Amino acid sequence: MIRPWDGFVIGLVGFDRVTRSKRATWNLGYWVRSSEQRHGYARRSIDSVLDWLGQVGEMIVEVKVDPNNTAGSKTVYRTVRKWKGERCVSGDSPITVAGIRTMHECHLIELGPGAPTS
Repeated sequence: MIRPWDGFVIGLVGFDRVTRSKRATWNLGYWVRSSEQRHGYARRSIDSVLDWLGQVGEMIVEVKVDPNNTAGSKTVYRTVRKWKGERCVSGDSPITVAGIRTMHECHLIELGPGAPTS
């Protein structure tokens, strides 16, 4: 995520293949600089990449969130609701962020022509 008027990096969205649900092809992760939060950048960026991936083909994307991260939870729950995703308790797993290990909730979003309409 880059601010168009000054090229300043305000966050990122990335994918990897480290999934825990045994159903997902990709794991989606995102981060927004604290000074740039609460402007919808994460929401718009996540929606854009999910839309793009859905055009590539059918797949399931895993999204994790620390339930203690209020802003992150709000973003993930909104994304899961919009994209008609589902909670996947079997994919919950501990993740270490900034040296702190916490249990993260797993959510799955199905993409592609056969997926539920967003």
